[in-house]
Amino acid sequence: MAQLPISRNEQLPWVILRLGRHRLALSARHVREMAAMPPITEVPGDSPLLRGMIDLRGELLPLMDLRRMLGLPSLEQQLGQVEAMLEQVEGEHRTWLADLCAAVAQGRPFTRAMSPEECSFGRWYAGFSTDDPHLVPHIAALDSPHRQVHAAAGEVASLLDAGLAQQAGELLERQQGGVLARLLRQLDSVRSALAQSRKEIAVVVDSPEDAGLALAVDEVVAVEEIISGAASLEQADLGPLNRRLLAGVGQRLTGGDMVFLLEMPHLLEQGRALAGQS
Repeated sequence: MAQLPISRNEQLPWVILRLGRHRLALSARHVREMAAMPPITEVPGDSPLLRGMIDLRGELLPLMDLRRMLGLPSLEQQLGQVEAMLEQVEGEHRTWLADLCAAVAQGRPFTRAMSPEECSFGRWYAGFSTDDPHLVPHIAALDSPHRQVHAAAGEVASLLDAGLAQQAGELLERQQGGVLARLLRQLDSVRSALAQSRKEIAVVVDSPEDAGLALAVDEVVAVEEIISGAASLEQADLGPLNRRLLAGVGQRLTGGDMVFLLEMPHLLEQGRALAGQS
């Protein structure tokens, strides 16, 4: 593919999109509209690239999943994995603490694992990574209250081992309203961040020769000038991105970040073909 010449904005600004950690850009001349995602109507077919149809003020448009077109996991798949782990974390730790309460009530030793690294959340957290910048601080904030819950349970277990069941019970009661409540609040914070991440944007694109179609994106970051042709695709770390849908690399004037420029003819061609199959 020929390298794009270095130029300032081609007389129009660029729309900067976010898909996970990736920043992409398409020329504003191809963008008709950007809107909060309306309800999606599923259509027959087995292509994961075509999400369905959307209605924008009476106009029916095919909705393409730009993530999957570019070779990335769908947003629902990515967020669903995190959501499932949150449910598991809360359920397991409630059961774990219920067992601790039973041990205190019965005055018997608590024999379950105490290390925060040994529970399923600790193992998951050690290997966790996400390309969603909105989720990172919320997930990271779970680590401290999770460790504090395990540390508090360790203190309760030590009192039980020393035969101090009453003191163990008093400490456990205080901690349930303290570190455990903090962990549950942080889990709710992550759920709120997940809900926010699900608020996709529909970007309607077209050309003089084409009827419009909509692209589902995580976020529209900005509409601004960029320097196109700032680097070659051969020099860029594409990761899993589908090179056929990339025209080159641009550089934002604000901050100097690199962005991948979308190859609109190929994108529209693939979108037309999939929409036609439905």
